[in-house]
Amino acid sequence: MGRLSKKRRLQLFLGRLTSSELPQSIKLTEIYDDTSDLWEYSIAQLSSGIVTEWGATLVVAKGTLILKNIVSGANSGVATSTEVETSETFVGTFHTHPYEDSTTGVAFSSADIASAINNGENISLVQSGHKIFMLVKTEYTPRSVDVFNVEVAFQTMVFNAMAFGESFGDAVFLANRSVVSNIWASVVCW
Repeated sequence: MGRLSKKRRLQLFLGRLTSSELPQSIKLTEIYDDTSDLWEYSIAQLSSGIVTEWGATLVVAKGTLILKNIVSGANSGVATSTEVETSETFVGTFHTHPYEDSTTGVAFSSADIASAINNGENISLVQSGHKIFMLVKTEYTPRSVDVFNVEVAFQTMVFNAMAFGESFGDAVFLANRSVVSNIWASVVCW
């Protein structure tokens, strides 16, 4: 599928597109400056070996995707909010994935995937370096998943991929694709 119209983008954010209607990639221009800033905050102390995950709530307000409830977390996690105003529609969450060794390009963790499903997110975004990864709810997405089962499947895939020579980032992306097949559609954004 080619470029999405504003109406189709809104339908994507609200979880109203079927898996066959999803684009291979999408530019999130309306939140790009905010996500870029949060990535920079995440690595602001990298030279000292300190990184911090940052996160936010994704909402649609007046027909536009925005970030709100911006929070900082720890080096390996951040607690995002699902609370929104009555005039807004909750669509998901965003967070960063910084690493102390400067690794970038790392997609969702198993906990991220399970949380996105169990919290009813239509879209979930994670930024690691210049890459932003997106999980999109489809007609195949279950209402909930067992966190332990997702973790086992995910870690098995990461271990096997790395045993075959894949980098950590590529192994995590392959695990994302494997775990979410028929549940979510993973879309790389830039």
